[in-house]
Amino acid sequence: MDIYGVLETEWARIAVTRTAARRLKRWAATAPSLGGWATPAALVSAIVADRQWGRPDPRLAALVEVAGDRLAARAVLQAILPGLAAEPVLHCRYHRPLAGPSDDPDDVVAELVAAAWEVIAERAGVSLADPENGLVRSAAERVRTRRRAEARIQARLTSLPATTEGGTAGLYDARSAAEEVVVSLVEAVRSRTVTARQAGLVYSVRVARIPGRAAGRRYGMTAGQVYYTVETAEAALRRASA
Repeated sequence: MDIYGVLETEWARIAVTRTAARRLKRWAATAPSLGGWATPAALVSAIVADRQWGRPDPRLAALVEVAGDRLAARAVLQAILPGLAAEPVLHCRYHRPLAGPSDDPDDVVAELVAAAWEVIAERAGVSLADPENGLVRSAAERVRTRRRAEARIQARLTSLPATTEGGTAGLYDARSAAEEVVVSLVEAVRSRTVTARQAGLVYSVRVARIPGRAAGRRYGMTAGQVYYTVETAEAALRRASA
């Protein structure tokens, strides 16, 4: 699956409508550097045509600042697709790849785009000095971090050979506190102590330290709703472990 091609096709459809043009005018009222284009498609095309890696584009920075609007966030994603596509997926001589040779490249690219969307949502309304560089690097590092964590957990879930003394190595001796939380939350979801959404929010807020407002964007929740959900889930976990 060519996810970049799918995104290009989708953008060509949604970014040229009258509604999209009206949204662009609203953004320009807040950020004048976004004015002068008829549609978001034209604006993003200009940003991509002028892009030079390492040279910040004030129009992209302005888009990030109005990215609380979902279409503006989608415009940011479209504008940084060339940077995402340049990230090494498997083999690279000079930079760290995102995954190993046994991984499916399409899966890795999908993870990278999803991570970029998350980062854009978290940075919405923030003034970024170098938006493309910052967003792409943050998304790539998020994918690497997740894959390292998954590999560590998978390794500890796999039986190890017996030691020379006849014993068995402790699979969880080196597990980090964050991984302990992940395993506990997975077990809690399987036992229906908490829902998958509750588990995801507990991890996001308590372990990853993502602000409630940013954590809630994925589910369309306010910060107050996020913290209430987290507290409810933690109470259920305490009752289950009592």
